[in-house]
Amino acid sequence: MSLSPDELRSLKEDLRSDDPTVREAAVERASEVIDSTVMRVISEALLSDNPEVRQRAVELFDKLQAGIGSE
Repeated sequence: MSLSPDELRSLKEDLRSDDPTVREAAVERASEVIDSTVMRVISEALLSDNPEVRQRAVELFDKLQAGIGSE
């Protein structure tokens, strides 16, 4: 999931909104985009022919899971 230039512009504006509800929704949207992008990169790295790349991907995934579990 990626953002178009217009969506990115809107997200930036929403992150600066005076309305806390709008800001919170923007933060949630940003985290979804980041999570989606990161997970796609990790998934691709897990399919690498290079064992070290695969290991690093597993380590990154574990770190992300640990961070999610601590929230």
